[in-house]
Amino acid sequence: MTAEKVSAEFDAIIDSLLDAPNEVAVQRVKKLAERGDGHAHAVLGVVYETGLYGVDRDESLALDHYNKAVVSARSLEGWLGVARLTLRHARHQDDFKTAERIYAEIGDEAERAEPWLALGRIALYGLSGSPDLRRARIYFSRAAEFGEPLGLTGIAIVEWKDGRYLRSICLRSKVVIKSLRRDLAGD
Repeated sequence: MTAEKVSAEFDAIIDSLLDAPNEVAVQRVKKLAERGDGHAHAVLGVVYETGLYGVDRDESLALDHYNKAVVSARSLEGWLGVARLTLRHARHQDDFKTAERIYAEIGDEAERAEPWLALGRIALYGLSGSPDLRRARIYFSRAAEFGEPLGLTGIAIVEWKDGRYLRSICLRSKVVIKSLRRDLAGD
C-alpha cells in the first residue's frame, strides 16, 4: 500500500472516529498502524497513555507506539509522547537529559506550549544538571507566548527564586485574573 493511500485512509478513519463506537474506532486505528501508518501509531500512543475509549492504560505500549510514530512518520505527537513519558518516568539524570534533548529538538516545530513548559521545569529544578533560572525564564516565556497560563506561573516561580518577590506576586495575580475572565466568559 502506498504512503498516499494509507494517509488518505487514515484521514478518512479519523473523520469517522467521531461517529463510530469507541471499540470500532480503536480497531480501525490499530489496523492502520499494523499497515505502517505512523500517525495511527501516534493516535494509539495517546489512547494507551491516557486510557481513552475504554482501553486499559499501558504506558509501555504507548511508548512503543510513539516510537513507531517517530520512526515511520517523524510524527510530532510521537516525539511529544516519547518526551512526556521519558520525563514522567525519569529515574536518572540521563533520562532527564534525554527528555530535555527531545523537547529542545521539537520546541519550535511544535507550535504549542508543552515542550516549553517541560524545558522550563527541567531548567528550573536542574533536573538534567544545575538549576538555570535564566534558561527557565526563557522557556516559560515561550510557553506564555502560546497563551499558556502555566508559562506565566513558571515565570512567577523563577522571579520568586530570583528574589523578585513583587514581580512574582504580580505575575501570579495576572494568572488568576486571566483564569477568572476565562471562566466568566465560559458561563
